[in-house]
This record gives sequence, structure tokens and C-alpha cells, in this order.
Amino acid sequence: MTYLMEEFEDTDESIWCKFIHYDPRSHSILLEDLKENGYSVVPRQKGLDLDHAILALNSLGRYHGMAKVLEQREIISKDDYKPYTLFTDLKLVKSYLYGSISNLSKVMKNSWGPEWEDTANKLKISFEPFAAKWMSMGTVQSETNFTVLNHGDFWSNNMMFKYDFQKRPIGVKFLDYQAPHYNTPCIDLSYFMYLGIQPPVRRSNYQFLLKTYHDSLVRTLDKFGFTGTKPTLEDITDTMKRLEFFGLTYFAVSYPNLTCTSSEALDFEKVIATGGKEGFNEDVLKKPEMIEKLGPDIIDFVERHVSGLNQS
Repeated sequence: MTYLMEEFEDTDESIWCKFIHYDPRSHSILLEDLKENGYSVVPRQKGLDLDHAILALNSLGRYHGMAKVLEQREIISKDDYKPYTLFTDLKLVKSYLYGSISNLSKVMKNSWGPEWEDTANKLKISFEPFAAKWMSMGTVQSETNFTVLNHGDFWSNNMMFKYDFQKRPIGVKFLDYQAPHYNTPCIDLSYFMYLGIQPPVRRSNYQFLLKTYHDSLVRTLDKFGFTGTKPTLEDITDTMKRLEFFGLTYFAVSYPNLTCTSSEALDFEKVIATGGKEGFNEDVLKKPEMIEKLGPDIIDFVERHVSGLNQS
């Protein structure tokens, strides 16, 4: 991507840190120290506000756009990347995802108050329809759909921001490229919208944020000479709607663990070893502030998606 930017004399700041050195003997990679250059991570408990979200989505559009141009030039290939583990590892789906939903249902019924009892009961779903629905989210719809190289773990803790003298975010660098995969760009987009942005900010600005991403993606594709079919904003919106089950499920499952103040939110090894029966810290879900953050989306999740699974 650096060479692509140089070819087109793109003077925008890169969205990745600089490579310094690789030692083949120790398999060590040395990268630039972003902290020394004024970058810092937004605390995961806080999440991103609107200004940070806009900058991150503009940069995600650039990343996806440049990756698509490199694919068209046959510099990178979708065949070089494995399917996304979140959609293919059945043990992970049953232990972590389904186990988390079951744990949420239990805590909600026992601790959230009588007004949540009906929602808690609806969350008691069978594993088979849940797993089938979840794993269908990872299916690439067709060869004609717009697909890109996804980052794979795109949320607020995997990016660092730089600020101006008024403390406004003006630059961002992406980190942790360990889960790349090919699919619709809306996998990264959903992941970020539900895990990286403060829930009230996402809910209040959802369509604006999608447009922010789409504008950046199309602008980048045009800048670097992409000649294929570009997705419309309607395409992105429709795909996000199709992936809503993915976004809401992962929000309900992971957001509490990623944003809580406890350092022992989850014993992941125990969760996997017990098939999702043990390993969850129920106290994380009992905090009033967590109930406030999760509540509106949990209601949407149950009404739009879980009710249908219970009837199947």
C-alpha cells in the first residue's frame, strides 16, 4: 500500500506504522514506536466518540479501497487467506458465543429486574438454529458481490490516534493484523460499529457513519484507478442489514468483556474447556451502567432475530 500511495503521489498519512527491521533468526519484527510520535490508544472502557469514529471509518474506507486495487492488480489474492475463524470454528461458536448468550439470559433473569424476565426467556434458544444462523453470516454471497481484504479485528483497542493542540483526533494507525480474511467489507464495518463505538453514538448516527465509510471507500477506489464495479451506499446498507445478527450477537457477547473495568471478565480457557458452561464473570453483566449500554440493543436483537430462531 505504501508503494501504491507513492505511485499516485498520495501525501495523506499512512494508516499503518512503519516497518523498521526483521530478524529471521528470532522471527522478530521491529516497528516504529507510535507513542514517541504522539499516538495513543483510547481506553477500551470508554469507546470512541463521534469524532474518533469518523476518522476511523474514513481510514477503514482507505484501507479497503487500497486493498481492492492491489487485488485487481493481482498483487494480493483472496486465495492467500483462510476463512474467518469466527464463522468456521464450531467449538468456538458453541463455547464462547452460544455460551455467552446463555449466560446473559441467566444473569438477566436473575439480576436485571422483573421487567427483563420476558426478554431473558426469549434468549433461551437452541444451539442448532443459532449456530446455523451465525455461520451463515460468514458466507460470501456470490462472486459478483464486492469483497475485500478485511482487517479481522477492527475495534477501538487496535488503533492509535494522534491529536492536535485542541485534543481533536487528526490521525490514526491500525494495529494487530493477525486475522485477515476475504469477505464483504461490512464484516469489518459491523465489527467496528458494534465493538468500537460508544453505543449511544452508534445508534444516533448509524446511517451517517455508514455514509462516511462509503464515501471514503469510493473516493479511494477512484483515486487509485479501480476499474471494477463499486458498491453503492444502498449496497452497503443492505449488507449491514443482512449482517445485523452478526453485529448484535457479537455486541451482546463481547462488548461487556471488552469494555468492563474488571481484569477478570472472562476465563477464556475455562469457557472453551467446559463448552461454555463455566468461565464467565456474571458480575460484569450486573452493573447498572452495563445494563444501560446493552439494554436497547438486546431488545432489538431479541425482537428482530431471536424470536425467529425460537420459532424455527
